[in-house]
Parts: sequence; structure tokens; C-alpha cells
Amino acid sequence: MTIDSSGLSNLEMAELLKWWQQQQVNTLQQEADFIRNDVLQEVLAIRRNLELAHQVPADEQILVSNRHLAQLEKIYALLEQLSARIDPPYFRDSLPMALRHAAESWNVLFHAKTNLPETWTSGSTLQKRLLINFVNTLCASLSAADLLPQDCEITLRQRVNLNELTFSATYSDLPPPDIIASVMAEISPILKTFRVLAHSNHLADSQGCCLRWILQWSAQSFTELT
Repeated sequence: MTIDSSGLSNLEMAELLKWWQQQQVNTLQQEADFIRNDVLQEVLAIRRNLELAHQVPADEQILVSNRHLAQLEKIYALLEQLSARIDPPYFRDSLPMALRHAAESWNVLFHAKTNLPETWTSGSTLQKRLLINFVNTLCASLSAADLLPQDCEITLRQRVNLNELTFSATYSDLPPPDIIASVMAEISPILKTFRVLAHSNHLADSQGCCLRWILQWSAQSFTELT
């Protein structure tokens, strides 16, 4: 079991800032590649088809129109994915809804359940982004391992002065001992950032076939940053 609530040294702060800068560079590069290799290629395909449309016999026009519509729907889906990555759905309005949407996006790989309140006292935009990033990074790290969890559960609780997010992953067999270490390496910068901004605590432990991460933070500290 590991519990971490200490402050960061100047060197750790410098490393943390460097990590976030590199993350921003990597994200911009990935999205630029996505636009060039996916979205723009589909646009070019539609353009080529439209240029050849006048050569299509009249009795095939409906078939060609349906093909164009299918290509446009694909472009719409690609842009919708891009929009969701840049600006996660619902996070400006409702943290529970945003977390539920984030969990549902991983259901292709494993069953992601949520136990979330209907209402939530609004926090800062930065807080919500970090929490969504925390969940998505956890899911991405778990999905990269050789053994996938059977299901994951996200629980969000709000008390008078303390908020708590619990992420648990349940496996069909004992998970390899290196999974927590590899996941912690991925989420550590996010947890350190949370520690700086919200005086948060985090706990990571394993109990049989279940891995669990708990993040606790002061409701007041982030309200002051709003």
C-alpha cells in the first residue's frame, strides 16, 4: 500500500512542468496527425468522388449519393471524436455526467461501471479536466496490459469538506504485480498536480483480484481557484 500527501521539491516541480509541456506537445502532434491522416484523407476522397460524379450513369446516382452520405457521416464521426478529446463532453456542466461519458468510452475493452451522485457542487474547470484525465489515463494504462480487467468501477463521493474519487479494477485472476507500478508511472504526474492544487491524498492498493486507487481532495481548495 502506498499513501502520498507530501509536498514537492523545486526539482520535482520543474520535472512536473516539463512533463505537462511535453504532454501538450505530444497531444498537439497526435491531433495534427489525426487530422492529416484521417479527416483530410476522407475530405480528399469525397472531392475525388464528386469530380467523377458527372460520369456516373443516371441509374446509379442514388447509389453514388448514398456513398457520399456515408463518407460525410464518417467525417462527422471523426470530428466528433476530435472534439471530445479536445473538450470532453459535459465536463463544463456536470462532473458526474462527464465521468460517466468517459467510462462508457472504454466499454469496448472492459465493462466500466459508475456509482456517481446525481448532483455535484460545481468545481473549477481545471479540477474537472484533471479528474477526467485521471480516469482516462488509468483506463488507457490498464488496457495496455496483457491481462485486461473484467470490469472497472468509478465511485464519486462529496462530503462537507472532502471529495473522494475511487477507481477499482477487478480481474478474473490475480493481476500481475507490475500492473500497479506501471499504472502509477503513468498517472503520477496527474496525482502530483492534484497534490499541488488541492492538497490531495491518494492511495493505491490491491486486495486479491481487485486493484484500487482512491483520490481525496479538499473541496474548498479548488473552489478558491475557480
